[in-house]
Amino acid sequence: MRRLWMRALGLGALGLLAACVGAGSGNFGAGSKTEAIVGPYRVTWMKGPELTRQNDGLTPLMFMFAWASPAGGAGVSEADWQREAALQGVDVYTLRSIMGPEVYNGKNGRLAICTIGAIDEGLCGHQLNLSVAQRAAMAQQALAVAQTCRWVGFDPAYNALVSNAAGAASHMLHVRADC
Repeated sequence: MRRLWMRALGLGALGLLAACVGAGSGNFGAGSKTEAIVGPYRVTWMKGPELTRQNDGLTPLMFMFAWASPAGGAGVSEADWQREAALQGVDVYTLRSIMGPEVYNGKNGRLAICTIGAIDEGLCGHQLNLSVAQRAAMAQQALAVAQTCRWVGFDPAYNALVSNAAGAASHMLHVRADC
């Protein structure tokens, strides 16, 4: 049992690393992700970790949720981006490309990337406070907009298993879809 738990934890961590790697067209190749705006939220998803051995032909998807506009987030200003770019010796465009849109002003006055821990501590702006049901409804809407996969339903037990193994039960949603 301990070995299975460690394997699940390791696969969850790999899925989280893949989530940070790149953006793509929704073909769900390694590291590709797709996004849609649903109300005031940006819903991003990609192929998630496979922690169960289900032979149902469905694809595991990992959904991540964030505010669509900077106003909902941590309030990082253009001046903050310019200051950090100067410190890093790059232009603002390059810095934004490297750091991504989810950043906050750290205690040391430098920009930092919103990690799961930073989100949990409330460092990344207003908390989303989205229930599992709200996240599932938004995930279903996002898939309908993107038309990359077909929603086949929501399994709360599957979501709980994978979300807890990945360490982000309140920031992600895991579903199996027809892709």
